[in-house]
Amino acid sequence: MGSSEVRPEQMSTGNDVSEDVSKEAVDNGDHDAAGDAADVDERFQITNSLVRHVVADDIDMQNTAAGVVQAEAASLQQGLTGIAAGHEVSVTEGATWLVLGGSVDTNYSVSQWIVGGQIEAEQVASVVVVGGRVNGNVNTLLDTRGAAICGLVIGLCYILFRLIRR
Repeated sequence: MGSSEVRPEQMSTGNDVSEDVSKEAVDNGDHDAAGDAADVDERFQITNSLVRHVVADDIDMQNTAAGVVQAEAASLQQGLTGIAAGHEVSVTEGATWLVLGGSVDTNYSVSQWIVGGQIEAEQVASVVVVGGRVNGNVNTLLDTRGAAICGLVIGLCYILFRLIRR
């Protein structure tokens, strides 16, 4: 952790995210846990909070906005997350920019990117989905095949324009 910690009695109710989050601040769901990073080696919950970066073995987040979540197993419910990465990642009724995991389970969610070995989805909207195995109802702009074709077309156009410029 960083040089300073936010304790529950020190936390403001605003959106100040300049301090590190201590384990005590993360465990207390009655306050806004505004901070930079929380490193823990056990399962814990974050509720109704704002966190910049969380690293944990096992985490359960509800109604929380987080920049980056790194966990062996992460469960995100009704929240906003920039990047959620882990071995097992579950997103329910949330919005994420990137979900990255070996096993990804998303339900009633919106994500820009979903990347995983096995993806289980129910009513999910995404721009790009890349996975070894995808099961469920996913509305996507580009799937694995579409992304490969798009990359091939862009590459061929690039080569064509380079040849024309000579």
